[in-house]
Amino acid sequence: MWRKAYAKLFKLAGVQGHCHQFRHTYATRLLRAGVSLDTASIMLAHSSMEITQKHYAAWTRERRKKIEAAIRKTWKAQPKRSKGGKRGTHTAHEPRRHRKSA
Repeated sequence: MWRKAYAKLFKLAGVQGHCHQFRHTYATRLLRAGVSLDTASIMLAHSSMEITQKHYAAWTRERRKKIEAAIRKTWKAQPKRSKGGKRGTHTAHEPRRHRKSA
């Protein structure tokens, strides 16, 4: 019965598709916004998180790839040490070398 009501409403609004598309859009927007898969599963009233993973894992992978790319970009942007080893040019992952006193 509710499907017919939505179909009529969609027709009046000029929207093509079906009401389940709104549910899918809601789920993908949750995941794109960083909501955990577990929380999205609860909000979608899935009986298990595996169902959510099956249908929406691609959205979480897409987000992870973007985050990894952003992290790699910051690694490439790190300043490199000069050959002379001048003070203050080391990075967090490179220890500062101390000269031995003669």
